Amino acid sequence: MSACGVSNLRDGSVLMVYEDRSGLLLRRHADLLRTDGTRVVVGTSNGADIEDGPVVDLHPPLSLDELRSIVTSPRPHTDRSQQIPADGSIPADDSWGTTAKPSSSTGH
Repeated sequence: MSACGVSNLRDGSVLMVYEDRSGLLLRRHADLLRTDGTRVVVGTSNGADIEDGPVVDLHPPLSLDELRSIVTSPRPHTDRSQQIPADGSIPADDSWGTTAKPSSSTGH
């Protein structure tokens, strides 16, 4: 752990921000526990995969302050996790969790 901080916010929420390093892989996290029991967690790293790398840049794309701003933002959260809908559409490979209907044509 190269940096860690915990603070109680004015609204009663508890915020923890931390940074950890494994070799050249640097991970940053912000973890907010709100008074209504909702937990908001975001993380970033300088690796292709946040847990294992490989390292692709010198620094993660977001700072601890930027992560703190994201988790404490008053904007409503939109779940963008990918799930396969009941209609059989296929999740697209993007960060927005959008879906596309399978094509029924055989030509390209």
